[in-house]
Amino acid sequence: MSGFSLVVDHPLRGQRRVRKFEHDASGLTVLLLADDSAPVLSYQTWFKVGSADEQPGKTGLAHFFEHLMFTQTKTRGPGAFDRAIESCGGDTNAATWLDWTYYRDSVPATELQTIIDLEQDRMANLDLSNEVVESEREVVLNERRERVEDDVDGFLDEMLMKEAFGRHPYGWPTIGWQPDIEGLTINDLESFYHQYYAPSSATIVVVGSLGSEQDVLSALASGYGWMSATKSRAPERQVRPPAARVASSLRYPKPVAAERGLYGWVTPGQTDRQWAALEMASQLLAGGPSARLYRELVIERELASSVHCSMLPLSQAGFFEVGIHSVAEHELRESEEVLDAQLARLADELAEPGELAKVRAGMLTDFWAELTTVDGKAESLGHHELVCGDFRALLSYPETLASIGAEEIRDAVRAVLAPNRRTAAIAYPES
Repeated sequence: MSGFSLVVDHPLRGQRRVRKFEHDASGLTVLLLADDSAPVLSYQTWFKVGSADEQPGKTGLAHFFEHLMFTQTKTRGPGAFDRAIESCGGDTNAATWLDWTYYRDSVPATELQTIIDLEQDRMANLDLSNEVVESEREVVLNERRERVEDDVDGFLDEMLMKEAFGRHPYGWPTIGWQPDIEGLTINDLESFYHQYYAPSSATIVVVGSLGSEQDVLSALASGYGWMSATKSRAPERQVRPPAARVASSLRYPKPVAAERGLYGWVTPGQTDRQWAALEMASQLLAGGPSARLYRELVIERELASSVHCSMLPLSQAGFFEVGIHSVAEHELRESEEVLDAQLARLADELAEPGELAKVRAGMLTDFWAELTTVDGKAESLGHHELVCGDFRALLSYPETLASIGAEEIRDAVRAVLAPNRRTAAIAYPES
């Protein structure tokens, strides 16, 4: 017996089903989706830990481990993990975010046992010696310099989130503050590793040509089940909404030819219908060349060189963000006036049926395109399982979009995207 219990059995499309299992002894969660369209597997390990699970003064831990996990273990030397993946014709990557950290392995279907051996090894036996840690610390600090100190947009994004979320954990950067990264100790890293890099904090998503489901579960049980006695359970995540914020605007001199602005509003989290309504509003504004804000700023009036609008998919709160790069011949203030007018229009008027249908069709096209590969399926399932608490939130997304009408979008914009709730971070030319 594998020791796994079936928790959920839910259809995806056609004959395919997503099956969720939990391992009784270790607490490991597993999502399996058989897809025999090609003899490949996407094996993803999602840990329920992101930068929001860190503490003030210890930021950057989650991202630091994204680097450390590719170094060496107590049983495999430097670079052995990458070489093993490459030797079997596979590919690997990882990402860290506010709510999660995940590791992806894309391999031939025949290499499942190879991946289980590699992944359970680095979950259990990571080498956190001083030499390894100091080498990766410098890599992380260099990455921070490139992405934040030397990148205007990265800097603005960091300042915007800090100002908008205040003391809430979403307010500190995933990569961490520089003094915190410099000050992290071996003890900090070991404590974090033993708390969070454990089966009880992990969801393994396997999508592709699985073969026998029971063989997969037995292999996973053999690989991870024994760890329950060697790892401590992570503390329960403290979920709390961000405190209400008033409008604020920050300005920074930067080496830019023209002003740039980032604007943000804290919103409900991804499980709230209002989040989806605001995502549709973001597409009405800047979902393409014909979208309202993009068309007016970039094409018709030539006030800006680029415009983007997006919703961050987070668990405790969402974030509606607008980015504008002004052109040198115009002040950013002119673009801000257009943004305010377009938001006021969304709050006062109902979107036309044809315009809304176009936006909905584009969003659904993007949604289904993400699910055309085994990697895309696994990533979408993992994200929704961790952020929404249930992978089935992914499968109900098309129905949610279809059910949201113009009135609900208008009401969401009116309730959330008010001028007195906006945070702005602006870069202007140093000269």
